[in-house]
Amino acid sequence: MSTPGVAIRARLDSAVRRTLPVALLGALALLLVLTSLEKHLTYDELPNLFYGYRFLTAGPGVGSRSSGPVVALSVLPCLHSLATGSQRKAVDADEVQRLLVRMPTMGFALGLGMLLYRWVSEALGPAAARLTLALYVFNPTILAHGKQVTGDMATAFFTTGALFAAWLFARRPGRWAFLWCVVSTAGAALSKPTALYLLLVIPVLVASCAWRNGLRPTVRQVLSGIGLVTAFVLGVLFIINAVYRFDGTFQRSTEVPFKSRAARRVAAWGLPMPLPAGYARSIDRAADAGEGTDSPCGPNYVVGKLSAGITWYAFPLMVLLKTPLAFFGLAGITLTSGMRRTPAAAWHFWLVPALVHLAVFSFGVKWQLGIRYVLPTVVLLLPLAGAAALATKGLRHALMLALTGWYVVSALSYYPHPMCYFNELIGRRTNAYRYLADSNLDWEDRSAEIARYRLRHRDLDIAFQPLEPRTGYVLVGANHLVGLLGGSGRYEYLRRLEPIDHVGYSCLLFHVRPEDLPSARQPSAVP
Repeated sequence: MSTPGVAIRARLDSAVRRTLPVALLGALALLLVLTSLEKHLTYDELPNLFYGYRFLTAGPGVGSRSSGPVVALSVLPCLHSLATGSQRKAVDADEVQRLLVRMPTMGFALGLGMLLYRWVSEALGPAAARLTLALYVFNPTILAHGKQVTGDMATAFFTTGALFAAWLFARRPGRWAFLWCVVSTAGAALSKPTALYLLLVIPVLVASCAWRNGLRPTVRQVLSGIGLVTAFVLGVLFIINAVYRFDGTFQRSTEVPFKSRAARRVAAWGLPMPLPAGYARSIDRAADAGEGTDSPCGPNYVVGKLSAGITWYAFPLMVLLKTPLAFFGLAGITLTSGMRRTPAAAWHFWLVPALVHLAVFSFGVKWQLGIRYVLPTVVLLLPLAGAAALATKGLRHALMLALTGWYVVSALSYYPHPMCYFNELIGRRTNAYRYLADSNLDWEDRSAEIARYRLRHRDLDIAFQPLEPRTGYVLVGANHLVGLLGGSGRYEYLRRLEPIDHVGYSCLLFHVRPEDLPSARQPSAVP
């Protein structure tokens, strides 16, 4: 018979476990808002807002963006304030309006957290679900891109939703799971056209799950399966066409002015397109950027090198360096213990799509500008670490608690700049630019922090991104420093020096002596 003290502790423990998911999601919402303050819209967010505004007001045939029409949701809170360039600048200058246009993305981030918690809870149990949710909430990539006006978070949300629905359908086929899968797959494809790979991956996962469960289908069942796959594909295509108001649907491909070589080769067949013209042009735009003709993306930067082509290890390196090291320790606990106690089917629906998405972007997509492109991979790998919570006894349990604490502390140590997060493998934090840049490091506005830094250090006479080499104290953003912006050779003389300080991790301060200047040039200023 339990004592009153034991009963009270049990009730408190139960209450904490019930409220922890809500508290974690509340912490995520707060962190997303706080890390968004004083940061103007990035150079991708403004064009996305403009595209979303034109999509809503002028129709789907107004151009294309890789983020797709999902960015139109960010326009709705400030629809009447985005009509002209000056009005868009006014929105960017107003803290409240910036938060409003970022709210839909934050909503996707919160929704994805709830979705992931529900799925892991059903597959592995509440303990693993709570740990997975905690890892999601404090994941630096989630905190960094869970507030940007892009299609990346929406893609991760809909991709996870589609796979969850497919997993439910594989366990117990039903119309609601099927419809959920169709709608979510269409949502992912509308967020990023590259998500169309789900049209192949999901049927294969469901069929393989049935095969592992011992089903050896008859001819009738095979025909039924083919019918389901056909209905799935047609349903996704119907939703995509409906969102684009069937503009250009079944238009002959020869009538669309495609730019990429791949699209022009297909268009030469002259077949009616099952996709709206605007959506087909967004695919063409991505293919054109991949071919290098008039690419809007610019070069890739990986481990100190600028490249116009694919570097196959770029995205795996991003996952390695921009994920807290404790994640890999927790995954190790799962691989040595917890994974054996869980149904294999759930892991197939997490790990296979995660690796497929990573492979698609590593080998098939030329613009390797940031970890945000493989956000679905980041999310789908989290249960691998969350399942460490199944190790409830002994040394593994103590190690799990210690690693979880390290994970959270490491992530929050970069507050309020989670986008700049790199784990301890890089050594000093100012070394980050030697490995990666662009939206991995230098994508957010630092003007307010730079102004405050200069006020605190008025005696240093800091020059911010001077056009010519100079002596003294020089502050440079990482993207300019490595040559992604402003020309590859402008700050070559700084790359030979060690930064002495930083502003928000992405702007690096150098002290330049006369002997550090290029020998063929003279200083344009004195210290």
